[in-house]
Amino acid sequence: SFVPSPSFVAPATQHTLTRTRHNDACPCPCCSGSRAAGCSCKGSALYADATDAEPEAETDVAAGDNEVPPQVEALDGVEGQDEAHNIDRPAREAIRKKRAPRGKPLSEFEIGSTLPATVRTVTNYGAFCDFGGSSDGLLHISRMSKEFVQDVSSIVTVGQKIDVRIVEIDAGKKQVALSLLTVEEEEEQQSARARPPKRERQQSNRRDDTAVLEKLVEVGFDTTTFVKGTVVNTLSFGAFVRVDAADVNADVEGNFEGLVHISALQAGRTESVTDVVNTDDEVQVRINSIGDGKVSLSMMSVEEEEAAASAKRGSRGFQDDDDEISIEGGDAWKKQLETVQEEMPVFKNGPVIVNLIR
Repeated sequence: SFVPSPSFVAPATQHTLTRTRHNDACPCPCCSGSRAAGCSCKGSALYADATDAEPEAETDVAAGDNEVPPQVEALDGVEGQDEAHNIDRPAREAIRKKRAPRGKPLSEFEIGSTLPATVRTVTNYGAFCDFGGSSDGLLHISRMSKEFVQDVSSIVTVGQKIDVRIVEIDAGKKQVALSLLTVEEEEEQQSARARPPKRERQQSNRRDDTAVLEKLVEVGFDTTTFVKGTVVNTLSFGAFVRVDAADVNADVEGNFEGLVHISALQAGRTESVTDVVNTDDEVQVRINSIGDGKVSLSMMSVEEEEAAASAKRGSRGFQDDDDEISIEGGDAWKKQLETVQEEMPVFKNGPVIVNLIR
């Protein structure tokens, strides 16, 4: 006969049968494996007698705890683990406990109003503050101060009480933008951000000498005459010099600025512009050319510039008008080249005669 295990659930009744072993001489079914006639032992019943067992008294359950969770109810009638794994369960939102709303709805707040708040969380891009609404508001790092803020914790800390101004409200996304700046400070900050690109700012700051230059081109100017000028700015590539147009031509009034390139500051190589001129220095310059609203000036004479250009062409191996090679040591180099060519063997192709008669 079959002896029930210590904890066994009978399929027919789903009641738990408990085995209690008394001693080796006990004739009860739990100890001997068979039910003795007239046995009054309160041991466990066998399968045949399981239906006769009285159900255990059910414990009284509070009315509020008697509800079966929907995720458990969905598994009713499922026999195997594989089937339970594939069954459709209620959505998470359906079984999630509903929480009481925190704070007032966002629709009750007005944009522009100022109210107290408590900093709840600090991040690298801002701080989330509890201002009494159903969701926290974001105080962005760009709205904490007029000056540049590198570290949020240098302005606010967790638990700090601050006064914030509501800038934006998105009730659909439950998002609120807060600010520590006033309306005037934010407008000033936005206008500073709306500056034109760097190239446009440079063009707007540039002097407009168009009328003076057009008049100079019309009446003419001498490219060999030096006039007095004042250095107004020095850069790595040259210096800007202001010149009185009347000094160039008496028929023209006004001032204009031109660029003296670093290569036109002096004869020879110039390592740095400030080695030759500095701001507010008075220098002698002449006009090289005028075009497209720009003036090219030079502090070298025409002869010095021509000599420098000729030396530059010679150092690069350019040919002069007489088609002779003009480089440093040109004559010696040509003689050396001729000597090398004479010493080199000459290879010529010709017929080859082979004597086949032996």
